[in-house]
Amino acid sequence: MLNASRIIRQWAHANSKYKFPARWNLNRNRLSLKTGKFCHYLGKGWHCIVLMNFLEDFLANKEFDPEIKSLVWSGNHVMSVLQTAKEEHGMILPRGMKEEVQIMGAYHLRLYVALNRKYDGHLAYKLWNARPKLHMMCHILDVGTGRNPTCQATWMDEDWVKGISTLAKKTHAKKTHHSTLLRYSAGQSFCCVHKCLHDISCFAWFCC
Repeated sequence: MLNASRIIRQWAHANSKYKFPARWNLNRNRLSLKTGKFCHYLGKGWHCIVLMNFLEDFLANKEFDPEIKSLVWSGNHVMSVLQTAKEEHGMILPRGMKEEVQIMGAYHLRLYVALNRKYDGHLAYKLWNARPKLHMMCHILDVGTGRNPTCQATWMDEDWVKGISTLAKKTHAKKTHHSTLLRYSAGQSFCCVHKCLHDISCFAWFCC
């Protein structure tokens, strides 16, 4: 895993705008091999983007299962289209991009389910966890409305949920909900006070 981590860091440094820090490494905990039933990466969203791009480049010239190559390529393609649309068109997807995401997204999900069945029992832990892909399916279906899911709260709130979960783990089990609420309220109060002070300073500057 240390050798693979070094190769990925070097690839990211040469080919991606996102750079992994020197201390970043793959390990059993990060890949959920130690306690999880399924093998899946635990990390930031941009980590997954870099890893998917690395995998596509790594698999391009290797003799590997064509369905796995297509799975990685189609997933990268969907995300690339959505990110490009976000930068160029904002929240609304143009018709051509909307149809492209729907077609490629459906293809990606079909491949994923097929590989889930194909490699069932291949290892002691499962490589293809089909259930969380319902989340992605919901986003792809939502594209039909013309909205870009990368611009919506349903896509972006996961970091907030993770932050609240981390905060909850630091409190006593019997008082988790109450303590979390108190800390959240304190944070909101601080934000309100900061905004009020900012408004007052702006008003004072205007009066002068």
